[in-house]
Amino acid sequence: MKKSIFYVFLIALCVSLTACSKKQTSVDLRFRLEKGKTYKTIVNMEQEIEQTVMGMKQKMDQNMTMEYSYEVQDIDKEGYRKIKMTYDALRFEQKNPMMTLLYDSKTKEGEDSVFGNIFGSMVGKNIYITVNEKGKVSAVDGFDEIMKGMANSVPAQTEQQKQMVEKMVQEQEKAFGSKETFEKMFGMYADKVLNIGDTWETKMSMQGNFPMNTINKFTLKDIVKGNAVIAVQVEIGSLDGKQSMPGMPDGSMKVSLKGTGTGEILVDIDTGWIVSSTMDQIIDGEIVILPTEEMPDGQKWPMHIVSKITQKESK
Repeated sequence: MKKSIFYVFLIALCVSLTACSKKQTSVDLRFRLEKGKTYKTIVNMEQEIEQTVMGMKQKMDQNMTMEYSYEVQDIDKEGYRKIKMTYDALRFEQKNPMMTLLYDSKTKEGEDSVFGNIFGSMVGKNIYITVNEKGKVSAVDGFDEIMKGMANSVPAQTEQQKQMVEKMVQEQEKAFGSKETFEKMFGMYADKVLNIGDTWETKMSMQGNFPMNTINKFTLKDIVKGNAVIAVQVEIGSLDGKQSMPGMPDGSMKVSLKGTGTGEILVDIDTGWIVSSTMDQIIDGEIVILPTEEMPDGQKWPMHIVSKITQKESK
């Protein structure tokens, strides 16, 4: 009798160990947030910026934290989700040898400053994104209204200043308000079932004052406790052509910037929601101001930008 019990125990143990050893090695990542639920996330970006302007080296540190919520309002028969993305809170700090600028929507510090007016106009505002399970964005609404609010928040003293602000906002809308830009948020969803070790790529061109190309290469490193562990490599490069800045003639500037980034994303395999992510990024290059009547010799501004971007889900 005792032997029988012992053998039963051994068999049960073997079955248990076999089951535990069957590690998941493949996954079909999809954006499957549940209708009626709200998901929250916090994004932080730390930057060290060095540039040389008119022979003088300048160093500036920036730190921005943004808190977002994503409410799944509806899911249509084709699987497209209508997401209401809300800017819940924002903190921005900029330090240079001359001064420190700070705005914090939670503490209200700096709310009467220029940055407070600009960033404060975003807090509580919504963007509506329609996206399917593979990260394809079919519509983005509300971003233009946020940009207009930012423009109206800046006290313009002259008609020329007003036109400069409007132009800047238009360029920012080009850069960040397109469907393609928002699809970058969902770039980790491949168009195939992934096995550990598989790689896939996404490419994106961003317009605006500083037109850029980015190539994102993803690798499924592991599947751990219901999360896909994805390694990310990024290549960044300026688009060819002449650009302009507010207050300057069109085509009066050339931007030549290149950079790389490495990071890791942890994605919940049931919902496709980003649990956490990190990205370390370095960009080098220069901004060239072409000769004009006012500046016959032109100028070159060498730049070096080191960024660390983190994201984590918030309850």
